[in-house]
Amino acid sequence: MLARREFILAGTGLLLSLSMPLLAQARVKEVVGIVHVFGDGARLDTLSIAYDTKISKARKQDYQVLGCVLQEVYISQDIWGANHHASGHFVILKLKEAKPLLESIQHHKPQAHPKRKFIAGGKPEHTLKLQIPTMLLKIKDRTLGLARVSYPIVEDFKAFVFEDQALQRTLPYHLFIPQSKEKLPLVLFMHDAGVVGDLKRATLLQGLGALIWAHPGAP
Repeated sequence: MLARREFILAGTGLLLSLSMPLLAQARVKEVVGIVHVFGDGARLDTLSIAYDTKISKARKQDYQVLGCVLQEVYISQDIWGANHHASGHFVILKLKEAKPLLESIQHHKPQAHPKRKFIAGGKPEHTLKLQIPTMLLKIKDRTLGLARVSYPIVEDFKAFVFEDQALQRTLPYHLFIPQSKEKLPLVLFMHDAGVVGDLKRATLLQGLGALIWAHPGAP
């Protein structure tokens, strides 16, 4: 007997519905949105659906996302979907052409030749927003919200604040500490003014400037 599930991405009009043979009594534990960072910014390009028991079949034609194109559907034994497996507790959905999440809102129309240059420590002339859509999971008469959004590699960076007592200023920053016993050089990544603002994690979401050094495949 086919079991039907429906996922609605509120605010964007995205509807994910699936009809697939599930193992007896298999239930969704949570739906996690996975955000990956690329050279041109962060995108929520993966959905990880966790079941309370192992799933042994997940076909691409069993899933439909209104407004998006599914690139790949497979089973994994971890929430990140790092590898494909014949069976596992996670069904991974890869989405094509996911939109960047980081949005810059200008306070006014930029001038061609601004008279005043930006001064370090000053207020930016734009506001950064992280556009994370709200996802609702509907199963028969039940409605489940998106459990959480996860940021691989980004979450490995710890937030700190440097305090300059002489100038009476503070500087928030992120630090990645590798799990290695070797002596490694300190790499300092200086972001551009495009991510200056109150959204502290923006420096890790605008591109791969910092993350490329923390990537598992990094030399």
